[in-house]
Amino acid sequence: MIIDDPMLLALIAATEDGIASGIPITVNVHGFMVTGALCSREEYMLEAEAHAAGLAGFNSSDAIAALHRWVRDCEAADQDKAQQVEHRFDFIHLKNVQFLSSAFKFTREGVPWRAKTSAIDGWSLGPIDIR
Repeated sequence: MIIDDPMLLALIAATEDGIASGIPITVNVHGFMVTGALCSREEYMLEAEAHAAGLAGFNSSDAIAALHRWVRDCEAADQDKAQQVEHRFDFIHLKNVQFLSSAFKFTREGVPWRAKTSAIDGWSLGPIDIR
């Protein structure tokens, strides 16, 4: 799906093209508020790998090696798709996210997050402090 919000598209493009990094943003996705900093697809993959490596169950060398292979395979497939102009902005990538809904808040540091841009109902520049 093509993004129909040229301002959001410009922010994602600036991040993916390395013109800007770490732009604070808050997005609404299906009733959840997600606040964090924009990052590129490549940075997201590195952040996701580092985050998963710190989770329980990923502390053995075999699990880490499998995780590295999985991330590289996903990155290669994602990069191939990202080269196609119509799919370049299918996803938004954030780092250091916090989540807020009417039922709960989640504030774990260092969490990377990825979502389909077509799932975004609204957004605003800047973080929302939910502590």
